[in-house]
Amino acid sequence: MSMGEPLVQRHFTVNELQEFVCTLEKAIEEEPNFTQRLALQRILCCFVVSIDTLKENHEEFMQYAPTGADLEEYMMSYCKAIKGAF
Repeated sequence: MSMGEPLVQRHFTVNELQEFVCTLEKAIEEEPNFTQRLALQRILCCFVVSIDTLKENHEEFMQYAPTGADLEEYMMSYCKAIKGAF
């Protein structure tokens, strides 16, 4: 709950988010109903913000990685996980 509203938490992979963004962009262009277009744009905004937040978190970790070994391990895992996503 937040401010009296129930919240849902869901995790997506970067690849899923990228796929959703592309799908929504196309759906928005093709949607004739203005109200539906606005709703799709709101969903798209949530996913784009999620991707931007991921990038910011990644950059912050890169800047403050505790040791070289930690940074190397993180980079290997990160690259493996997002291969082809961007």
